[in-house]
Amino acid sequence: MKIIARHINGITLNPFEFVCELNGEVKQFETDKEAVDYLNENSDVQQDKEAWDDEGIFIVEYSKYFE
Repeated sequence: MKIIARHINGITLNPFEFVCELNGEVKQFETDKEAVDYLNENSDVQQDKEAWDDEGIFIVEYSKYFE
């Protein structure tokens, strides 16, 4: 599963914070494309995964950060 993450306050020394559901659970996606589509639907810009990475918003593996 994939999740959307960014460093707190955009400072790379800080840990990641994650996009969450309304109930506080981390929002998970089946694919990178699903996550990118979610970002594009909920922002004013339309970008691909690499452009989001350049903005400091990353799509990462859930299992890398949670069990």
